[in-house]
Amino acid sequence: MSPFVRRRLPDARIIPNGTFFALMAAVVAILVLEGCGIVPTSTESTASSPSQSLVLPRVPATQPPSASPVAISVSRSTGINLVGWAPDGRHLLLDSGALEVIDAQGRTVATPGGTVATWIDTTRFATWTPGNAGAVAGTVMVVGLDGSTIPVPGTYVGGGLIGDGVGDLTLMPLGSGSSIVADHFVIWSNGRLGDPMPGWPLGWSRDGSTLIIATSSPLGGTAGSTSSVSVALMTRPFLVQARPIANVHVDPNYVPAFDLAGSHVAFPCAAIGTLGACHQLVDDLSTATIHDIAVQAPGLPVTWTSDGALLLAADPASGSGVLREWNGSAVVASSLPKASWALASPSGYVALVTEATDSTHTTRIINSIGVSVAELAGMALSWSQDGSAVAIKVDSGLQLTLFRIP
Repeated sequence: MSPFVRRRLPDARIIPNGTFFALMAAVVAILVLEGCGIVPTSTESTASSPSQSLVLPRVPATQPPSASPVAISVSRSTGINLVGWAPDGRHLLLDSGALEVIDAQGRTVATPGGTVATWIDTTRFATWTPGNAGAVAGTVMVVGLDGSTIPVPGTYVGGGLIGDGVGDLTLMPLGSGSSIVADHFVIWSNGRLGDPMPGWPLGWSRDGSTLIIATSSPLGGTAGSTSSVSVALMTRPFLVQARPIANVHVDPNYVPAFDLAGSHVAFPCAAIGTLGACHQLVDDLSTATIHDIAVQAPGLPVTWTSDGALLLAADPASGSGVLREWNGSAVVASSLPKASWALASPSGYVALVTEATDSTHTTRIINSIGVSVAELAGMALSWSQDGSAVAIKVDSGLQLTLFRIP
């Protein structure tokens, strides 16, 4: 299974390796937690509802710093799995049998306990601990890098734990009666819980201005199946009015990807109408226009470059190694060096991953003017949100390389 898919620990993005869809499986007993026709298209469908989303200017690529990058090795006796970067890139949540926080030098600074975690902001994260082994219900603790802890009142489903990186946290209280699966969420902000809102949170924009929610129950969601969810957008300042993304259904196990400006969001596995084969869809939030990209398998990453293009994997059927980009109107060949797939950084750097076999990978780092700065063993998993570092998992699974850009 691809590391770019939501899953139980190991390997995930900002919510650690496990989603509330998996956590609710023990109750409903039907949750199925990665194909795809790889045929680039440029068809469009326009949503009927006007956009209420915040539109920000595109962020230009930055030039690389002059100081030399640094590679730091982190090793453990059991498999290391990335949970998530702090927004400023100075700390990283890991799981190697237990949750831990490491700093920029790879030193362990906290072992908070719990099985699920997410960053709230640069200095605080939240953990979820099940009531007992295999339990769906659990408790949430807000933990500070200064050692402070704040228990959140109530009992929650672990997978609803999603921090926005700027101070807020979504939580899904456990349901009751005939509907014990959570069907609403609340937002925790600086010690206060907001009013319940219907839906299932799926992901925040980078600046916390927009929240994507599922408006139908996220049961199932196996890639390429008909189990899918309808989705909507909630925007600041109040996050009370959801704008449906009309006639779009997504597989909730794939994390939506917002561009740097917050003006577009890409869904790695979705479809217009009923979800069948996975397509990549892009929602232009300023016009409520849906673009059907449909070019790659859903388990491969989709990331936005610093100049606003959606970076896509090479076509494995062709064997050419030529990466592709969606430029706002069509999918075109990328000018980047050849690779199997790539992860773009907000600062203009790109991690190019070459897959020799399923278990053999090499990551090459290039700067914003295309100059190679390093070649490292393993597969790049995630850039920090500020673009200052990338985590690379060595193929043995027992070592993580933190490649830092000064």
